[in-house]
Amino acid sequence: MKRTKKPDPTKATRERILAEHRRIEELAQVLGRSKDLNALAATLAELQPLLESHFQREESLGGAHEGIETRSPEFIAAVRAMQADHKTLLQDVRDLRAAVEKGVAAKQAHAEARRILASLKDHEERETQVFLDSVWTDLGRGDD
Repeated sequence: MKRTKKPDPTKATRERILAEHRRIEELAQVLGRSKDLNALAATLAELQPLLESHFQREESLGGAHEGIETRSPEFIAAVRAMQADHKTLLQDVRDLRAAVEKGVAAKQAHAEARRILASLKDHEERETQVFLDSVWTDLGRGDD
């Protein structure tokens, strides 16, 4: 009798998060290059819900943040800082989106978009580093 391989939910979750990271990066680059308010508004309209669902997934039970906390409790403060970043980044995107819809000056909107882009890039780099550090810390402990 042939055994069928069960789907690996961890692998599926990991692949989904990685795909979201790629799309967020693509949208962030578009955000930084947007030349007019219509393009900026369209990018923000896609970016906001993507960030909301992505951050929720990372913070949920069984998400990446729980894995870091479980694997390496010494990183709890770093995880809490990342979660605070999530709230700030989302609010910044919401505020810019609202400002663009109200007709803010293009120069001001583009400056804020670049600031958000820099914050998002910094956040993702720090989040990746915390994840990697937690994995290497866990590997160094071995199984007791």
